[in-house]
Amino acid sequence: MVEQMARRSADTFTVHTEYGDALAIVHPNGPLDDRHRDLLRESLDVLDRDVVVDLTGVTVLDPSAVRVLVAQRERLAGAGWTCRLVNPNGDVKSALTVAGMDDWLEY
Repeated sequence: MVEQMARRSADTFTVHTEYGDALAIVHPNGPLDDRHRDLLRESLDVLDRDVVVDLTGVTVLDPSAVRVLVAQRERLAGAGWTCRLVNPNGDVKSALTVAGMDDWLEY
């Protein structure tokens, strides 16, 4: 993977992105709620390749952040790319399950 990195932050929330030739791995870290969803959206908006969102560092996932993930997956799919979610913790996994997004998860 050719690696270029970008980091965006807002108080207790950061997004770190690793870029490869045809894949980007996005690492949000902290509470992913209505205060931080725009930072995640901005980080995903610039990607034009397959995307993996590594949820290891996400402590909270609220419905507004779920909507961002859904919109970005639809945008990427429309361009022929994929968006996968990996490594959710228990609470984040539960939020994704409630939202009907189990099939997005990879382990």
